[in-house]
Amino acid sequence: MLNVIITSTKSPKYPKLMVTSKGKVVLFSSKTDGTIVFNGSGHSISSAHIVGYHTDCWAPEDFTDFRGSVKLTNATEEG
Repeated sequence: MLNVIITSTKSPKYPKLMVTSKGKVVLFSSKTDGTIVFNGSGHSISSAHIVGYHTDCWAPEDFTDFRGSVKLTNATEEG
């Protein structure tokens, strides 16, 4: 088994997770291209910007590098 630990004070290159001041987490594949993976607490559910929303025109100045972990799981069907 191979264990890799990367420690850096520099901003990671893409892809990377970035977050807004309201907690919206976006997985960026380039400077302005990304997909919402967590909508945070300050955003309306009725907003067009829901989890899975993707665009190539995010404003990178509205984001900072996300420091933490994210657990992704498939949604379960309720029936």
